[in-house]
Amino acid sequence: MKRASEVISEPDRASLRDAIQDAERSTSGELVCVLATQSGDYDRAEDLMGLWLGVGLLAAAWWLMSAAPTGEWGPAELRVTWVELLFGLGLLFGGFVLGAALAARVGWLRRLLTTEAQMEAEVVRAADRVYFQRNLGRTRARTGVLIYLSLFERRVRIVGDAAIAERLGDGDFVEVRDAILAGLRGGSLADGLRAGIRLCGEKLSRHFPRSADDRDELSNELILLD
Repeated sequence: MKRASEVISEPDRASLRDAIQDAERSTSGELVCVLATQSGDYDRAEDLMGLWLGVGLLAAAWWLMSAAPTGEWGPAELRVTWVELLFGLGLLFGGFVLGAALAARVGWLRRLLTTEAQMEAEVVRAADRVYFQRNLGRTRARTGVLIYLSLFERRVRIVGDAAIAERLGDGDFVEVRDAILAGLRGGSLADGLRAGIRLCGEKLSRHFPRSADDRDELSNELILLD
């Protein structure tokens, strides 16, 4: 799976910075956009894949040897020797290691073994952590807004500071999420982010128009979390 820094070019990063600046010209809202490779480690998915593959290899070897017409593994005698036991344990351990490595490197496989609820929880947790780490809750008018996109989970979370939360709820940002995800699914990530930023700015400007003494308090650069 490609990292966040690998899926977006320098020109696109510059255009997203400009999109944030344009969106903030009509609102006192402070937009911060974050692109993360993934939000959770999902070690359980790797363990499951390793266990399934290890057990599958062991079962396949047992079946093949049991089907042999002669020998200790044949139908007449199912006694297990130390050599056969060690061979079986080796298959189990090797399959576990191989399966875990596959799940760690193949995104769709790890996603297949991870529940939707777990991915949602990890994205919420990671976005909230970024919100506090990037000081979005410390703007003068309490109008910081985080747009957080996690590539592995294919999820967007939008977190607003106290003033934003008083007037806008999750339902108000559905269009923003849909625009970003449409770009991601369609292979035009930067276009989706630009569209989401523009829509977010429009929504904020209706409730938080820019004041005469407004100043830019947070960075407009796209934040990449590999």
